[in-house]
Amino acid sequence: MAEIKYAIYENTQEIRKLARSYLSKTNLPEEKCLADALHIANAVVNKCNVILSWNFSHMVNENFIPKFNEANREMGYNDIDILTPETFLKGAAT
Repeated sequence: MAEIKYAIYENTQEIRKLARSYLSKTNLPEEKCLADALHIANAVVNKCNVILSWNFSHMVNENFIPKFNEANREMGYNDIDILTPETFLKGAAT
């Protein structure tokens, strides 16, 4: 079996600030959505290009992704793609 390399990152003050910016821009409630916002911010700050998710409520949501990326640009980060695994695999096949 192939070994998967991974890293565990702490939610720094910088990551928490970006996550709160996401919540502000999207009007998502902190009590329900902070973990998702931290997940996205952690990926962005640590230079991930893509997040794969089936979370259509808060992450793979065409209304929110542009707002996440707007916050990223305002804070000097690159955009991130948030896709379903199925969409990602279809793109990889072409």
